[in-house]
Amino acid sequence: MGVTGINVPFFKLSTNTQRVLFFYGLMFKRLPIVIIRVPERLAGQQYADVPSAVRALADEYGLRVVVDGSPHSLPPELLTTNRQVVLSVEPMSREMIESIPEFQDFIGKLKRFHLDNAVWQVLGGCPAKYLDVRRLIANCPDDAIVDRVRSHLISVLDEA
Repeated sequence: MGVTGINVPFFKLSTNTQRVLFFYGLMFKRLPIVIIRVPERLAGQQYADVPSAVRALADEYGLRVVVDGSPHSLPPELLTTNRQVVLSVEPMSREMIESIPEFQDFIGKLKRFHLDNAVWQVLGGCPAKYLDVRRLIANCPDDAIVDRVRSHLISVLDEA
């Protein structure tokens, strides 16, 4: 029921993957895309068993699988099948980040308080890091914005 949202008492959807996929395909006219997030691994830590999971999902169930991870977190075998498409996502330029429509008000507020250069120099071209700062100052009174951003940037630098 968690996948399809159907609550039919005489079907037990959770016990049969093929049946769940059939109903999903029937309702949405295509099979789902599975996204597997692979976190960074620590030095000396083994890779996650991603290749066999991806192969099972693709071959046995006909699903498309997206593996989200950095080259350091992915086992080399995952990238040697010649069936994959690798998309490398590099950091964005400052102009690209500042042109994101959802960031316009936020970037304007940073510029108004002369924080835009400091935020760029510490956070670089990763929009996800900008989301943290945006959340911090979303409902913040103007007189506390500089202190909150400064504290956040210091904590980011401390972690580095």
